[in-house]
Amino acid sequence: MKRFPQLNKVIERPENNDRTYELLTLDVDFAKGVTGDRAVTKEESQSSSGLLNVMIDTTAGKEASQTRKGTLKIVLISDPSLSRSAAAASVLVGSNTDPREAPGLAHFCEHMLFMGSGKYPDENDFSKFLVSHGSKGYNAFTQPDFTTYYFDIEPSALEPSFDRLVQFFVDPLFGESSVGREINAIEQEHKRNLKEDGWRSEQLLRCLSDPQHNYHRFCTGDIKTLSKLDDVVVAATLTSSTDAEAAAPSEKGEESASSTPLSSSTEEEPKTKLPKLVALLKEFHSTYYVPDLVTYALVGPQSVDQLREIVSGIFKDLIITTSSSSTDSDSDRADNKEEAFLRADPFPFYARRLATEDDRIKALTDSAQIAASQRPTTLPFRSKD
Repeated sequence: MKRFPQLNKVIERPENNDRTYELLTLDVDFAKGVTGDRAVTKEESQSSSGLLNVMIDTTAGKEASQTRKGTLKIVLISDPSLSRSAAAASVLVGSNTDPREAPGLAHFCEHMLFMGSGKYPDENDFSKFLVSHGSKGYNAFTQPDFTTYYFDIEPSALEPSFDRLVQFFVDPLFGESSVGREINAIEQEHKRNLKEDGWRSEQLLRCLSDPQHNYHRFCTGDIKTLSKLDDVVVAATLTSSTDAEAAAPSEKGEESASSTPLSSSTEEEPKTKLPKLVALLKEFHSTYYVPDLVTYALVGPQSVDQLREIVSGIFKDLIITTSSSSTDSDSDRADNKEEAFLRADPFPFYARRLATEDDRIKALTDSAQIAASQRPTTLPFRSKD
């Protein structure tokens, strides 16, 4: 077994592991992919001025800012035993970064990113494409310090589906027609959470935590917290309990599920204008959804070379320089493969060869989460000393 040191641990890689790993680092400018003028205007900036708390990015060693340039990481995992492909993305921002005036903003941002981009403006384009190409599942969830998006797909459709996911970070529409509907979707999630012991226990812990720590805040948001900034009451739209349950997160700890049943309604919903909230949302996205805070992951039966070609095709117009390319030395490439392995599988393999295909695909989500969330954090509870 080959042994890798990481975080004062020793990771054992079984010799029968037939996966191939590679870590790419790309210097990109997300602003180069914007197809229209969707930057925060001067008037919008003034309306939300002072509400967004810019946090320190301890991984990159600098403050996150509204510059869209930086270095993103992409973990490639080739597994010839798979019959399907999958992709995930994690960004190092979550509910702990919500402004005090708008609890639930990170969760709201997660929802709104499913509502179209400049390149794919149809609100339902992402879900329709995945379903039409055999996806068995797609979802997203907001945690206190990171947010993750993921899906699985037929191998032949990995490139166009991954491109759609990348556009969440590059050029989201944040359309006015989607705001009221997605606030209602979050309200339905909140009502469902009120009945679940896991969520009730979570909120109790938050209430007992240090009031000065961001963890103390209400994390998911609801109609009241997301509309109070504009002093507007968003009309509630009733969603059947069947639809709500169908869209419920399948795993403990997920704070939202941006799947089609929860975000869709058969009735025409009123378009409520919330200019301050939307301005704050745009500022939040442009500040934190930046390359330095993003990690993508791709896994599938494709070779590493094929996965690298997919990445190159999608990011070719955004690249400033390539930090890790085919011109790297053999030793550099070996280091990249080892780091990719550590990011993707930071725990022993637990007899991976016996795992089902669904388990293997689910492991990708863990890979992207862990790869993106390795950062120091402050504890939400006060010391007894």
